[in-house]
Amino acid sequence: MKSYAMVFSPVDAADTDSSVRAWNYELCGGDDTALPAGSTEVWEAGWVGSTGPGIEQDQWPRSTFTGLPMQHIFTVRLPGEYLPDAQKYPDVVAFSFFAGDSQFAEDEATEGVANAASDDPFEVQYAQARVHPYQLLLRDILDAEFAVLYLSEEEFSSRTPPPQDVRRPGEHRGEEESFSAWALADRQQPLDRKPALVGWVPTDDPNAGKVPSDVFENVDPQTGYLSPFDWDAEDSAWFEWAKPLIAVGTHLGGTHFYAQALPEGLTARYIEFDEFDVLNFGCGSAVFDFETGVFDWSCG
Repeated sequence: MKSYAMVFSPVDAADTDSSVRAWNYELCGGDDTALPAGSTEVWEAGWVGSTGPGIEQDQWPRSTFTGLPMQHIFTVRLPGEYLPDAQKYPDVVAFSFFAGDSQFAEDEATEGVANAASDDPFEVQYAQARVHPYQLLLRDILDAEFAVLYLSEEEFSSRTPPPQDVRRPGEHRGEEESFSAWALADRQQPLDRKPALVGWVPTDDPNAGKVPSDVFENVDPQTGYLSPFDWDAEDSAWFEWAKPLIAVGTHLGGTHFYAQALPEGLTARYIEFDEFDVLNFGCGSAVFDFETGVFDWSCG
């Protein structure tokens, strides 16, 4: 089993030859996080941006508090060893991650009314919404909502824009309040986001295929998981092998660089992703497990 790092490339480079396309470990990274030009190990696997995968538009994930459509963050094809249970989720090849309203939307739950007979076009649209059969609704400890969609090859291979904004002026949370497919928290329009291609590149991670551990020992005696932090060093140092992995950021499997506490229920088949694009984890990172469905994030 391998571990993979997520890398990014400007979408305007989509038509360039993959052998010369520029990739970076950070979405807006500089030369210090750039991969060498022409990195042949990169596997182009998806995209970041406002446009979602090829689902039916009425299956677009929505906040259960307000009914607003969530913000699409990224869609990416998964290596075979990270795919979810094939019996439970047959024909899945990829997944999408969406972010919805924050915990502050909880007080406005009555605004997300679904009513097919209403004279309010938003309530009618919300009533017509359906939940994607492979949607997982995620809620953090603060009651902020996110969603994962597992996708078929057909869904991954096409694109769908968010539902049309049918709100009447001044209703159902304005642009200055909402974090949705229609408005971002910083008042920028979603179409102002600069899309990017996403790829995977293998990493040299000795913990690939191992369940993350926090036993506060350099080697977990039960699993063989290696701590990236040298607990025996007087100067509290990272091991040399771990330093390049710290700079990787978003990755599949391998060494988990948790900022606070290691989430319970993690397996070796997980994704850890840092803040990028419009995500906000308090300068920290989030984790989602493809086997157990565990989701958590911690401040940096």
